[in-house]
Amino acid sequence: MNGRVGDKMWVNANLVTDNGRTAVSKGTLQTCTVTSGTSCSLSSIPPLTDVGVWYEDVYINGENKGKIIFTVTAPPASEADRRIEQTRLYTLSEINDGDIIRGEGDIAVWIVKIVGEKRFKRWLFGPQIFQAYGHLGFDRVKNVSKTTLSNFDTAVLIRKDGDAKVYELTDFVPGTRAVRRWIQNEQTFLQRGFDFDSVYVVNEREFNLYTEGASLSVAPNDKPIENSLLKANLSEAMAKFFGLGN
Repeated sequence: MNGRVGDKMWVNANLVTDNGRTAVSKGTLQTCTVTSGTSCSLSSIPPLTDVGVWYEDVYINGENKGKIIFTVTAPPASEADRRIEQTRLYTLSEINDGDIIRGEGDIAVWIVKIVGEKRFKRWLFGPQIFQAYGHLGFDRVKNVSKTTLSNFDTAVLIRKDGDAKVYELTDFVPGTRAVRRWIQNEQTFLQRGFDFDSVYVVNEREFNLYTEGASLSVAPNDKPIENSLLKANLSEAMAKFFGLGN
């Protein structure tokens, strides 16, 4: 907006938040006087805490000259804001997709996947998985109660980024290795009680940590496996490690 020397400029602002559902009047926020040329620098800016879409009516000497629309977004969280408190238990509502969690008193750590109302956890069998990703670390682990942990279904399916093949992880040796087995077709996948939403995408470095095992397939007339969901989600070695079964 252009004016003349001596003109006074200000804006009356409204902030729209909550995805356009709420409008809050912010009054006269910015003002200045043209001292040279045809414009001036406004003396204040919206606070970063007032995140949303701003609608500002521009006035010059009391006359409405138009509208300015812009968006204020929240600044990225500082490292201090992202720090995980190791001395407390996080609630279910505080667990987000991609978080690393550990049950109270346990050693095993899990990475979380959330798809809609579904919650999954995948066991990170050793520290070498952390080394495969720059953003993972034991300082990022959120401790949770056993009750909270039980709200997550165990998942053992992966696929390498950029590859459509899905593998089941089996034969875990804690801290050492696990085996990946290619699930050859959709029928095998479904008969074993798997859920496509439980598939985790991994990078090549993690993918190469797993030993290639025999692929999995079923004949067309095979019957579904009883208790297939349990058998699919928890290998025998993994069950023994967590004290399940014989």
